[in-house]
Amino acid sequence: MRLVIDGEADAAYLCLADSIADGEAVSQIAVNAPDLNGTIVVDLDENGRILGFEIIGARALLPRSAQ
Repeated sequence: MRLVIDGEADAAYLCLADSIADGEAVSQIAVNAPDLNGTIVVDLDENGRILGFEIIGARALLPRSAQ
């Protein structure tokens, strides 16, 4: 598991898989809850397993220690 932060885009990616090949994430679920100050996108493989999470609006959603 690793966290990659793009400060310029105010986004982060929490990768659960060792690596994700191009096209391996075949579906996404976007979470836009009213209490979130951003969006979380769950990437899924063809079997519905979670590959990782994209965090848009990372500065507002992640604790300072993760930024």
